Amino acid sequence: MRIEWWILVMVYIAATAILFFIPKNKFRLAVLAVLFKQFITFLAGLAVVELNLPNNHLLNNYHISENSFGQTIVPMFKK
Repeated sequence: MRIEWWILVMVYIAATAILFFIPKNKFRLAVLAVLFKQFITFLAGLAVVELNLPNNHLLNNYHISENSFGQTIVPMFKK
């Protein structure tokens, strides 16, 4: 398997394991919170797809190069 599949499998295992740490009297509240978050995510994803966002002409003003991640984020983790 590729590394992406292993990451997905580990995320699903971690998410399932977290369910066992929710107290029984708070389980209904936790389910409600997750469903509310998924609803917001669904609406945001629907808006992005239907409105064809982000538009490439909006991003052209920023002049982001492929190496900008390596120049800004990676040095933050070096000692």
